[in-house]
Order: sequence, then C-alpha cells, then structure tokens
Amino acid sequence: MSADYGKASETFLAEGLTFETINGFLSYQLELTDRIRLSADARYTDLRVDLGPDVSNFQALLGFTVSLGRTQ
Repeated sequence: MSADYGKASETFLAEGLTFETINGFLSYQLELTDRIRLSADARYTDLRVDLGPDVSNFQALLGFTVSLGRTQ
C-alpha cells in the first residue's frame, strides 16, 4: 500500500492571482493467488483559483492481473 499527498500554492505577480492545487493518491495491491493480483488506485485533485470556480476531480481504478504460463 502506498499513499501520497501534495499541496502547492503560487501567486502570479503580474495578475495578483493565487493558484493552489491539492493532490492525494492511494494505491493498494493484494496477491490473491500465485497467478492473480488485485489492485486498486484512487486519486483526488482539487484546484483553487481566485477567479473562477474551484474544480475537484476524483478517479478510481480497480484491476486484476493474471499471470499466464509458468510463474517464478
């Protein structure tokens, strides 16, 4: 299992605008058998700007990995 979190802020001097992003990431893997693995990933991003609406995005991925043939 792994996780990541980041936050960045930037002010544009010419415009005087503040730009801020917040990111989060989570990954999990589970070995079900010698040949089959389950993986799940999730990511969240939040974007904030002085002008305009805030934007949020959430993505999730669930997958199976199957090894064919001989495994080592």
